[in-house]
Amino acid sequence: MAPNFSIATTRKIALTDVGRGYLERCRRILADVEEATEAVTSLNATPRGPLRVNMPAVFGRLHIAPALGSFMRQYPDITLDVEMTDQFIDPLAEAVDVLVRIAELKDSSLIARKLASSQRVIVASSAYWSERGVPKEPRDLTRHDCLL
Repeated sequence: MAPNFSIATTRKIALTDVGRGYLERCRRILADVEEATEAVTSLNATPRGPLRVNMPAVFGRLHIAPALGSFMRQYPDITLDVEMTDQFIDPLAEAVDVLVRIAELKDSSLIARKLASSQRVIVASSAYWSERGVPKEPRDLTRHDCLL
């Protein structure tokens, strides 16, 4: 049987002793929840701690390295560990927090965000094109000397 929290008459509603005790306990619980939320929120107010980042070498040198000084000034409580390598790694096995790749993410449990579009271009000297011919479609490249 549920406890009776209030007494009601045609003119007045009043809490019983059980109801007053229940209300006071609920208020303490809500105050504790609010205090716990504020404590956790204040911990997350300023980014801090280690941040491991892995990215392709050329991309990192061209686009990320120039911004590292300003990032570190803005977030002095973050300890950066930046690795620039073109080798594919398993971010979970290597405990990497952020992984930048210039590729389409295939079947994965990772969360991916597109940072930018990338275009590929084919370049060669006029002498090379004169000697070998200009490719008309991607499969024509199999007959050319290519640096990747």
